[in-house]
Amino acid sequence: MSSAAVGDLARMLAVLDEHSRLEHAFDFEATMQTMTADCCQHHPSIALRTDGKPACTRHYEEIFGAFPDFMLDQDGIASAPGNLVAWGSLSATMTGPWLGIDATGHSLELPLVAIIEFRDDRVVGETLHYDSATWCRQLSLRHDQLLDASARFTASWSGVSEYGSLGPETSAR
Repeated sequence: MSSAAVGDLARMLAVLDEHSRLEHAFDFEATMQTMTADCCQHHPSIALRTDGKPACTRHYEEIFGAFPDFMLDQDGIASAPGNLVAWGSLSATMTGPWLGIDATGHSLELPLVAIIEFRDDRVVGETLHYDSATWCRQLSLRHDQLLDASARFTASWSGVSEYGSLGPETSAR
């Protein structure tokens, strides 16, 4: 590995460490300072996507409000230019409402892979890959309920969700 690649890796790891520390301190304003203006959060298994700092801030408020113990027990990490991939086990307890779904009080533990993109020593985006059926089963949620809630949340921040639903701030043209 070249010295430039080692330096890039060290910087990405330092940014990610600070980003994670601020997330878990529930300091979302400071968390946004570790991210680019065009940042995004993406959960492909439930078609949840937020773009930009206001939407990403709301995403953090939602997920850490519902799952205050949200934690990735990291088993490994790999890097490529401008990207880190971390994998391990996600654990969390749903103690608050999430995406308009009432808290169940149930806990989950499941494998997760996070792809984190960087630019100019900032996080551009995080893509979290997990099995949403296992997520729902462990939390006692219906899968269709979670997909519908995710579509409404995504639509409220982006205009139109991947399901084509109109969000609350969007009007038919």
